[in-house]
Amino acid sequence: MGRVLVARDRRLGREVAFKEMVTDAPPGSPGATRLAHEAAITAALDHPSIVPVFDAGVGADGRLYYTMRLVRGRTLGAAMRASDGLQGRLGLLRHFLDVCEAMAFAHSVGVVHRDLKPANVMVGEFGETQVVDWGLARGPSGDPLAERVVGTPHYMSPEQARGEPTDERSDVWSLGAVLWELLTGRAPFAGMDSGAAIEAVKHGVPASAREAAPDAPTELAAIADRALRQDRADRYPSAKQLADDVARYIDGRLVAAYSYTPLDHLRRLVEAWRAPLVVGTVAAIALFAGGVVAYQQNRAERLRATSAERDTARALDLADEQLAESLAVHAARAESIGAWPEAETLAAHSLQLRETWEARGVLAGLASLAPIQRAANHPAPTCALTRPSPDARRVACLAGGTLTMWDRGRSEPGWAVDGDQRWVGWSPDGSSLEVAEDLRLVRLSATDGRVLAERPWAWPRGMALALADPGDGGFAFVHSRGVVLLPGSGPTTTAEPCGEATQTAAATTVGGLLLACDDGRLLETTFGGEVRRSWRDTSGGSTLRDDFVRSVDVDSDGRWVVGGMGGWLAVREAGSDVVRRRIETRGDPVAAVRWLRDGRVAVATEGGAVRVWAPEAGAWVATLPHEAGGRLGVDGDRLVTVGDEWTEWIVGERPAATSFSNDAGLTTVRTAPDGGTLVTLDGSGVLRAWELPGGRLAAERAWQGSVLKDGDFSVDGETFLTSSALGGAAAGFSAGAAGL
Repeated sequence: MGRVLVARDRRLGREVAFKEMVTDAPPGSPGATRLAHEAAITAALDHPSIVPVFDAGVGADGRLYYTMRLVRGRTLGAAMRASDGLQGRLGLLRHFLDVCEAMAFAHSVGVVHRDLKPANVMVGEFGETQVVDWGLARGPSGDPLAERVVGTPHYMSPEQARGEPTDERSDVWSLGAVLWELLTGRAPFAGMDSGAAIEAVKHGVPASAREAAPDAPTELAAIADRALRQDRADRYPSAKQLADDVARYIDGRLVAAYSYTPLDHLRRLVEAWRAPLVVGTVAAIALFAGGVVAYQQNRAERLRATSAERDTARALDLADEQLAESLAVHAARAESIGAWPEAETLAAHSLQLRETWEARGVLAGLASLAPIQRAANHPAPTCALTRPSPDARRVACLAGGTLTMWDRGRSEPGWAVDGDQRWVGWSPDGSSLEVAEDLRLVRLSATDGRVLAERPWAWPRGMALALADPGDGGFAFVHSRGVVLLPGSGPTTTAEPCGEATQTAAATTVGGLLLACDDGRLLETTFGGEVRRSWRDTSGGSTLRDDFVRSVDVDSDGRWVVGGMGGWLAVREAGSDVVRRRIETRGDPVAAVRWLRDGRVAVATEGGAVRVWAPEAGAWVATLPHEAGGRLGVDGDRLVTVGDEWTEWIVGERPAATSFSNDAGLTTVRTAPDGGTLVTLDGSGVLRAWELPGGRLAAERAWQGSVLKDGDFSVDGETFLTSSALGGAAAGFSAGAAGL
């Protein structure tokens, strides 16, 4: 159809790729239509791993053309052929992940490539990856090649080979074929001509990747096998989930496509902690071998043999002790980063060898964690964009230009509407959906999908954050640069509550908006963006100033919880302008936060973890299995997650240990005789009283500005006495119900 030349852009002084028709094909002819379609599709895909389009037009000779970035390098196919065996090809796995992520983006805007193969992926000289040749792509507006068998026989999906309609799962098959070739060194159905390959694809699947390449990693082979299943319903629902599984393999995490046996889990645990185990084992073997050699060399001398046995026993005992201490240290380290199952296993092995206080402390701490129970789970719909309702009983699903509504536990959607939706959100009570399309805003009934209100509009500058109902049939649209109010009647108004700063998170409440700015401010505003209240983190930390807020939620008592890109959470108590409580996620960016009814917070991170934080205790109290999914909802007393499955969880009420810390250093801790109050003294001269068991700060008193050395309660618990480092002076404070 066309050819690609290297051309010189005389205006900007750069070289570009110039694609034009080979034959004379005037505008409007089938060939010209295909080239124009390819240029339009490619230009609409703004992604780092999709080759960008610079220009398009008709040349002086009447031929259509368009220009693209010139990628200097070679195709992925050429790179695989030049690789030194399986290990060399596995070095290209990150380029394959780039292709999966690029296709996930294309699918999110309704584009299916339909000709994915190693020859259509460019690997640049400096590590860049570019997906090219979108001439056979189906776009969101139609398919110029409908009812034709299109694609490359050895990489096309069964439905393509049969001439059936295609969707993103057809590209998933092609991606699986590329991964199969990366593992085996040859294309699926290699050696067959095109006709035979098409017939083979129609009725079967390639051999298992492990059968074709016994040395291939089992988890990667499982990913390829799932992507290449004959029934598209059995494949990955989208390139996004395929990319997630490949990323999990690269990061050393559990892969969803692979069924792990207990032996696999043991192998992964041993590999994760190989260094300390090998050091301890080698030390034990070396000491034992030394003892045996000494015993054999001196067996003729009874006394020396007995002495050698005693030395060997002592050496083994020492090796066990050292290994137990090493395992205990690693158990404490695993516990500190939230790897609780690993911490429990390591601590248990340590105690089997020796009683250590570190391992015993880890197990004691884990005993205070809240128990997690999987109450129910249901299949989840396959969507490019998933939006669960606040109680997660329903999910709005956006895929291929169609918005569908699914009820939990139902196998079919309740209703569906077609459109050009770009953003979807829920009203706070879950009764309606707020939808932003290219040329209008619309409010739909969550029950039956009928239109409740609509307004014409144009998409503004900035990223969408929220769409709210101001109560008069209008809309309040929040994006990263401001707030647009389109009332049911009257003129449209715009506001920029954050000023020069960027808005990074938003939540809708009854009567207004909750906004977070990237300069550290938190705002309460009207639907029109008028600021009612503004506050900053003034408690001395850097949580809200070092990076921006990603998610925000407010409970029925008016408490805010915010989560940040830097991997942290913070709570602002109702009626206070100060952020009082924080906790870190060890650098894993926060994706979503939701208050539970009991005052705890459910947290989903970008890394795929779902954990539960108890702000009053200042500690993590539960971790859900990794496959739970990152979309959160709260249904009564249950936490609901939406991922590959729709799962209800019961988080037990076992109290977590409460922690107390102070930058000035604690000098004394005393508990009242009745066990209801705990008092701490510190190096800055501050005495604090905490309510037990919850750990709420009841009162505090600064005295003399120097180190408070010691203190204790009176026998009746009504008085607390303390002394400072300044001359040993003493003072008494009432410790009654009114506080210190």
